[in-house]
Amino acid sequence: MSWQPYEELPDQRQSLVGADVEGEEVVLIRAISRKPYRCPNCGKEVSIGADHVVVRRSHPAREIKHTHWHRACVDDSLRYTLTRLRPIPAGQSTEAALDRRYAPGKGGSNRVRRR
Repeated sequence: MSWQPYEELPDQRQSLVGADVEGEEVVLIRAISRKPYRCPNCGKEVSIGADHVVVRRSHPAREIKHTHWHRACVDDSLRYTLTRLRPIPAGQSTEAALDRRYAPGKGGSNRVRRR
């Protein structure tokens, strides 16, 4: 899978949205840790104050809505499993904005449309 044309990870101004291998929408959001998290890729701690990436999946049936990844782990592993990555304004990737987007009955789809 190609990481182009958006080789940069999310920053303060923009997040990235794409699709996983199942076609579910995935949003990559830049964050600063306020508490310790465990990176699902390497199993090591994302320490307090660390610049990292929150990976939010749109599937409403999953208990875990988001995970916290080291930026290097996203760059080394996750990015190769995502397709159709495109930037979106950071304001569209806040927790409240994503909750509204995927709320039942709002007409939002959690599947990425294929062209």
